[in-house]
Amino acid sequence: MPIVVREVSDRESLELALVENIQRDDLSPLEEAAAYQRLIDTLLDSPGYADYFANKWSSLLRNKRPAKGGARGTFTFYGWLHDAHTFALSEAHVMQALAEARRPQSPGAPVAQGSVGAGRGMSCHGLKGGIGSASRCLTWARQRYTMGALVLANQGRLDALTLAGVRVGPVLQQRLAARSSTAEESGPERGSIIMLLATDAPLDARQLQRVARRAGAGLARTGSDYGHGSGDIALAFSTAYRVPQHASENLPMPRLLHESALDLLFQAAAEATEQAIVHALFAAATVTGRDGHTRHALTELAPDGSALLASRLSSS
Repeated sequence: MPIVVREVSDRESLELALVENIQRDDLSPLEEAAAYQRLIDTLLDSPGYADYFANKWSSLLRNKRPAKGGARGTFTFYGWLHDAHTFALSEAHVMQALAEARRPQSPGAPVAQGSVGAGRGMSCHGLKGGIGSASRCLTWARQRYTMGALVLANQGRLDALTLAGVRVGPVLQQRLAARSSTAEESGPERGSIIMLLATDAPLDARQLQRVARRAGAGLARTGSDYGHGSGDIALAFSTAYRVPQHASENLPMPRLLHESALDLLFQAAAEATEQAIVHALFAAATVTGRDGHTRHALTELAPDGSALLASRLSSS
């Protein structure tokens, strides 16, 4: 079932910057629920999501023709564990996810991570991947801001996995080979990680696009190198101001952060993305899917995580 990142109310919108595979520069305000989804069960073609979108914006859609694919979904492939041709996602799943996204959450409530939602079938560096979240705080001109990251980790080769600057992949590869006779053969990097960055810092679309690109720095720190078959996507938005939907309301002119502040945001984006990927790996549980295919959890292969890092450091 999909993970809905956030629902946006009728009278608000979030500035959205898209990099890599999505080109939506002319439609930057985020006007609807954003969702993570697996590739074959495409939300853009889902009756549930399409009906939700049409009903929610009925007053506006009567006055303008919606663009094709107006409901925003982001997609990943998960064929190693799941038989994509079963089309398991139903309209009921979509509506349930949207309803849960609307349910009020108490401040500081934990976010479900690991093999949940769209993360159920995901693979990360040959291990079980999934949903991961992390954040960083920063201060500029005596004002405190937050940078949050939510990832759908589905990328990387096991031999390249790097944690805290230590390349642990080769050791884990040996352990996996000793444990499983059905492990997928090593090959080029495949899959597609989705990295979503959210901040309360007042930034425009151009600045957000620059921030979104820095998610790639965090991704690289874990050992990923944007393989030929990997359709990686990064998105960034700001909650600092609202864009009215109706033509009778004037557009705001928010006071944006100075360019000099962006370095702190770049650093926060890279660190939060890296940490979110690590959280996805540590939170994921082992899953066995179609044809007996299994993705083992990092914690199962490396219960001695701290000792493993120390031994790799001493040998390097």
